Amino acid sequence: ILKKEKLTKAYLQVKLGEVTLDSKKYRNLDGIVYLVTTQGEILNSDNTDNVCIIKSKELYEFAKNRNNWYVLPQSITSWFEME
Repeated sequence: ILKKEKLTKAYLQVKLGEVTLDSKKYRNLDGIVYLVTTQGEILNSDNTDNVCIIKSKELYEFAKNRNNWYVLPQSITSWFEME
C-alpha cells in the first residue's frame, strides 16, 4: 500500500480450498495483512488491527465488475469476457 505520507508494507496470504488461516500468526508483522481463503475459515479475526479479511465472494464480485478491470491483469478479466 502506498500512502503519500509514508510507505506501508502489505502482506497477502491466499489459500485455495478448505484451508484454515489463523490471523494470530500474522498480527505481529510490520504492516497490513490481507487474508483470503476460498472455502476455509479464518480464525481469531477479533483484536487484530493490522489484519484485513477478504471474503472470496467479495473478491469475485470486485473482479467481475468491469469498472475495476483497470487494476486487474488481463489474465483475470479474460475469464469474465467469456461469460
